Amino acid sequence: APRRALPVPRRGQRLLRLRARRRGWGATHPGRGDVVAVLGVGFLGGYSTFSTASVEGARLLLAGRGAVAVVHALGMLLVCLAAAVAGIALGGG
Repeated sequence: APRRALPVPRRGQRLLRLRARRRGWGATHPGRGDVVAVLGVGFLGGYSTFSTASVEGARLLLAGRGAVAVVHALGMLLVCLAAAVAGIALGGG
């Protein structure tokens, strides 16, 4: 990954570590594991993946590679949709 995009996943990892270590709100709540999973995998995973893809797309546009940026964006969209469909199918939903 380009150097400019690397801080985004690192920031997401750092936030996930902080969330996992936190002993405050919800530490004894029965649904705590689900909350941590949604926050960690869902929100922070989406944040780091989407942000990294956005940085890469912007980098391509700024480099004057508009056609490549469009292919990149459409490719990311198709891969994400395919992953969502696969997840729903595997999850039985």
